[in-house]
Parts: sequence; C-alpha cells; structure tokens
Amino acid sequence: MRKGQTRLLLQINALVAEIRDAPATTTEDFLALLDVAPDHELDLASDIAFYGPADYPMITRLFRALARKVPDFEFNSLRRWLSSPGQFEQLMGDATPLESGREDVGPIQPTVL
Repeated sequence: MRKGQTRLLLQINALVAEIRDAPATTTEDFLALLDVAPDHELDLASDIAFYGPADYPMITRLFRALARKVPDFEFNSLRRWLSSPGQFEQLMGDATPLESGREDVGPIQPTVL
C-alpha cells in the first residue's frame, strides 16, 4: 500500500510541476494555476475549508469572479478540500456568468460557527 501511495504522490507532484512550469496565456491557464496554488503552495484551500470563505473575502471574491468568467472550470483542488455539504457552493456563491459584465460579486455572508 505504501508503494501505491508513493507512486500516486509522485504522479501528483509531476502533474503539479507541469502546471507550474507550463506557459500561461489563457484565462483557463491562469485558473489552473489558481486552482493548484492554494493547495500546493499556500495551504489556503484547507484554511478556507476550516474557517469558511467569510474569513477570506478577497480570495473568495476573486474565485467567484473567475468562476463567472469561465463557468465550466471545475476548481478540482478546491472541490476536494471543500467537500462538506455546501462548502464549495458557499465559496463560489452564485457563480453564474455576469450579464452586465460587472466585476462586483457582491458581499460575502459571514460564516456562523
């Protein structure tokens, strides 16, 4: 089992390295970087999962705005960490495309502990 885990971690690290080193030119490229960085460089995804998006209003606003720009982007790293019912949806809010083109994503509701 340890060999399997080691092999999987090596594969994950290789994929993260590819994403890190790949040229980023499109919005989707930058979203892929943003999806991987909170988990692999900042430990931010686990913090958002623990404390909730209300404690991270700027990054929450950024994620919501980007989710509106590219509505089919999956944010896999965040989905994995924010696995409790409703956590990912709370972070993303109503991430439907903005019709007016405005960047304002509205207020973030505080998390009740």
